Amino acid sequence: MGAIRAIRDETGNRAIGQCGDEKTQLVIHRIPRIAHIANMARSVPYCPSLPVIARTPRFPVLADSNKYGSMLICPGTRGIGGGLHLTTDHYGPLQAGGTYIIDETSPGMSVAVFEGHVKTGRAGLYMTSEPPELARHRLSLPDKVEYAWVTDVSAPEALKPAMIDQINARRERFLEKHPRTIMLLDIFTSLASANDFSNVFKFFSYIRDDTHHRDSITIITLDKRSLEESQYRKMSRLARIVFTDENPPDSFMPALKMEEGHTYVLRSGGKRAYRIAAEAARADRQLMCVVRTFPDSLREQSLMPAWTEFRWLSRASHPDVMRPDRPAELFDRLSEFMCKGRSVLLLDGIDLLIAEIGFNELYRMVTQLKDLARLNKGNLLILVPPSSLTAGEFRKLASEAEVI
Repeated sequence: MGAIRAIRDETGNRAIGQCGDEKTQLVIHRIPRIAHIANMARSVPYCPSLPVIARTPRFPVLADSNKYGSMLICPGTRGIGGGLHLTTDHYGPLQAGGTYIIDETSPGMSVAVFEGHVKTGRAGLYMTSEPPELARHRLSLPDKVEYAWVTDVSAPEALKPAMIDQINARRERFLEKHPRTIMLLDIFTSLASANDFSNVFKFFSYIRDDTHHRDSITIITLDKRSLEESQYRKMSRLARIVFTDENPPDSFMPALKMEEGHTYVLRSGGKRAYRIAAEAARADRQLMCVVRTFPDSLREQSLMPAWTEFRWLSRASHPDVMRPDRPAELFDRLSEFMCKGRSVLLLDGIDLLIAEIGFNELYRMVTQLKDLARLNKGNLLILVPPSSLTAGEFRKLASEAEVI
């Protein structure tokens, strides 16, 4: 079977999923969860013969506009940082009718997304588990937002977390008063601690369905560390994940100017690693990215300069391939590149290399590449995916490097 592609047509009224067989074509009229078609597209082989019918410079459009949106889960950020306001996710504008979940330890990105839409004219309701006077300090325009405090404390207009029906009634009263709305529900942990997870899940499922037929946007904040793995998977199926602590939006990524000869280990998102490498390459430096994904997909995203050299960790037959199961050959090619002087090497795929050659062999290779970076005034960027290393392995790999 060929690849499935999901796009929006010129009118914005439908999306088309097409596989390699020309006789098989799926047309979806105003489907609210077109992201599922995109997931299908990633699950089957890429077929270069298929046309790309619509694409922006950085991403395909995966959801219809106006009332028909998709669900979105956006995990994680480190804080609001200077009054940032976001009205988009990785795929484009947040859609009216969409429910979006942000997984973070404190409401940073969620507040930025929420207030960004309030500034576009939407009426905002902020349901929070912290006192409203504290929640107000998170916003730059606190007087333009209504607040609802969900707590077990007896206070005027406070809502008990065990009384889900009352919380929903407060939400619906707000919706009846305003035609265009956005809601931030920073109450997931409180609800989960006071109710069975099945009831909490039903509540958010209802919110998703109720939001869909309104000119409204709902943002739900949660922390995946407070959930069991099966519960988090269930929530993930309910909605689409866009932001994480590992992959925050660009505006939450502090700039980094690399010092020549240094090695950097990135525990944050891959997007930031590629941005740092691209900025270095635009300063007249050679750049090689060793990646575990098909290089053409990275080239299409237009994130990297056109002269970026990609090397694909794969056993496939392709001009860009570096075999991960041949460490001597791999090291020779990387060493040759690092000896050119002021070169930047981005290593993305150490989990794959560990699976193929083991941690000790990877550590030996990385140690020598660090030395070559010092000698030739280059830079080595190592992207470490979450849970790919033990604590001891991470300390060993990050020795004599800057962790960011």
